[in-house]
Amino acid sequence: MKQSERNIGIELLRIVAMFMIVLSHIARHYWATKIDDPSISIINNSILALTSPCVDIFAMISGWCMCYSKLKYAKLIELWLLCFFYSVGLMLLFKFIGFSGLHIKAFFPVLTNQWWYISCYFTIFLFLPVVNYGIQNFPPYKLYAIFVVIFLWVNVRGIVYPYETLTLSYGYSPVWLLCCYIMGGLLVYSRTSSYGRVGCFFMFFLHCGGALLS
Repeated sequence: MKQSERNIGIELLRIVAMFMIVLSHIARHYWATKIDDPSISIINNSILALTSPCVDIFAMISGWCMCYSKLKYAKLIELWLLCFFYSVGLMLLFKFIGFSGLHIKAFFPVLTNQWWYISCYFTIFLFLPVVNYGIQNFPPYKLYAIFVVIFLWVNVRGIVYPYETLTLSYGYSPVWLLCCYIMGGLLVYSRTSSYGRVGCFFMFFLHCGGALLS
């Protein structure tokens, strides 16, 4: 099965997820700290709840688009250079206008988790050759079994150790995003199989439960 053609529905979903990410950042980092009106706070919290799946959606779209595609490591290098440019550039700009000093972390944005999603993306990318091979070649029941095992691990252990990197980490974990990626890859299979649709329907409810825990 090849997944090279563009899907207008997936592209529209990507745009919606981008809008949700922008809205969630405004609600979390501006409205939540600037507004004291209780009625507005209720609206703000509702926005945060409605936009909470945005990052998971992005990870599932990545699984949908990349699980049957050839991995391009050159793009990973381009992404690192882009992160380095913005990290060092912003640091020098803030230093020039007197907002902050020099920080060694700015020269290693991926390793020091300057942008958590980028750091998670690099971590996940290291495992994608194995993950994609499994999605392309394993029998469906094995794929679902692997997904359930990983899912239960991150959720059950995440309840005990909520901030640990190898669990949920409240949704900011490469392991959790890898679950989202695998689910997106399995959704490709579900298009051509009733068994796959039932499996993905079951995974959807599991995933919603995990999202609530995160």
